[in-house]
Amino acid sequence: MAESAKQHVDQIRRTKFSIGGAENSLTEDLRQAVKNLSAKDVHFLMELIQNAEDNEYPEGVDPSLECVITSEDITATGAPATLLIFNNERGFSEKNIESISSVGRSTKKGNRTRGYIGEKGIGFKSVFLITSQPYIFSNGYQIRFNEAPCSHCSLGYIVPEWVEQQPSLVDIQRIYGLG
Repeated sequence: MAESAKQHVDQIRRTKFSIGGAENSLTEDLRQAVKNLSAKDVHFLMELIQNAEDNEYPEGVDPSLECVITSEDITATGAPATLLIFNNERGFSEKNIESISSVGRSTKKGNRTRGYIGEKGIGFKSVFLITSQPYIFSNGYQIRFNEAPCSHCSLGYIVPEWVEQQPSLVDIQRIYGLG
């Protein structure tokens, strides 16, 4: 799965963001729009909880969500702390990765009366209020997003970058105090 997930991320980068091709003239407009949207005063934790509620779970599994804050920088990016979100969902699908690499193309079921912005396709982007590089490790995907513009296409926030190393189970157990 990891190789096909990497190929999927490479394909998104190539076709959607023209990485390796001619630069799109709307890149700067899109960069500014995404920057402004992700900086809105939203409740990012509520969005993450809402994402967990909207996830798909295997038959017979009771959904669970755990949030862990640690002073250890498990991504080696120089962060003073790491917020880890664990969820026992099925994991990210190709459709989810394509959605999170977009603006306004949510996979949410859509219920505007709940008070969340996720159905508008910008919910996850609210994590940029607390981090400049959110990471996702799910279902073979090992990616991060970066607030800073990608050197290949001048866009930030929505361009997935493949991450070669992911935190190991030993790292996670040590954070939990199990190792």
